[in-house]
Amino acid sequence: MDQGHGGRSPGAAQRRGSARPDLVVDDLVQLVVGIALSTTRGHDPGQPGRLLVLVFDAVFGSSRES
Repeated sequence: MDQGHGGRSPGAAQRRGSARPDLVVDDLVQLVVGIALSTTRGHDPGQPGRLLVLVFDAVFGSSRES
């Protein structure tokens, strides 16, 4: 398992199989920060939430998957 720059990984979720095996916490933090920064001056107040749902669905699996 790649530990990334910070050496931290969401091990419990990965062991349960509910998170991608290649997920690194620092990468996830960067994605969330990027969403926050890119939407601060946006005109669509729902966009940050939609983007976070996309990221978390990709990382942890969609809640809408059958």
